[in-house]
Amino acid sequence: MKSASTLIAGVAVVLAAPLAAQSAPPSVPKRFEIVQLPKVQERENPRAIPSDTMRIMQKKFARCVYRRHREEADSFLQNSDYVQADLLALGLTKGELYRSFSAQHCMRLARTRGLRSFSVDMPVKVMRRILVEEAYLANAKKPLQLDQSGPEFLDRDFVGGQPTTQAKAMTMFGDCIVFADISKSDALLRTSPESTEESVAIQNLLPAMSACIAEGADVELTAERIRAVVAEGLYARQAYHVQYLSQQDASQDGNLEVDTE
Repeated sequence: MKSASTLIAGVAVVLAAPLAAQSAPPSVPKRFEIVQLPKVQERENPRAIPSDTMRIMQKKFARCVYRRHREEADSFLQNSDYVQADLLALGLTKGELYRSFSAQHCMRLARTRGLRSFSVDMPVKVMRRILVEEAYLANAKKPLQLDQSGPEFLDRDFVGGQPTTQAKAMTMFGDCIVFADISKSDALLRTSPESTEESVAIQNLLPAMSACIAEGADVELTAERIRAVVAEGLYARQAYHVQYLSQQDASQDGNLEVDTE
């Protein structure tokens, strides 16, 4: 696998079980075996905010939004996936959604030095990806522990009931990475974007990522996208963990000991 700091090549990739176990039957459903990872679109506007600056601002912005509007953010996450959001279900337009998040206020707080005035048109899917990370961290004061008895690939809801090719690919990639090394996945999200710590965390996670990509596949990922898919995987794993514990509690409550004497 090539450096995680370069752009994705957009080649066909097989999301498979770890490479060491590829002789065994794949655990991924047949319809999910071959997926196309789309290219990252480069910025064409020379006056655009540099990508490294934008990533730092997005982190601050998402933290502000989630802390100030947690209920609205959770509702948004429940009605969106990696690629799209169901604004109809939310009963909001894109503008109304951003106003419900106090987007302008939070973006001003996120502004870096040297930016006196700027305009940001943030796609809804980007809003989803940065808020997923904040939602996980807000509910994971300490690293999440993996339930080894749980499935590697988790069920989740997609907008419209059927996931797009990209949504299937990236969420399954995130599930695989987190299942392979949940500790290092968690460590990545606890670093700051564009920091030395983030670079080290990504390097530490490379073995897990490589184990989730078929041998011979030429895949190149940005740090931004790696962080996004890992956040999706941890967010889903966290939800599964909560559901599993609630089911265990319900099962225990249903087994009452009765003294008949």
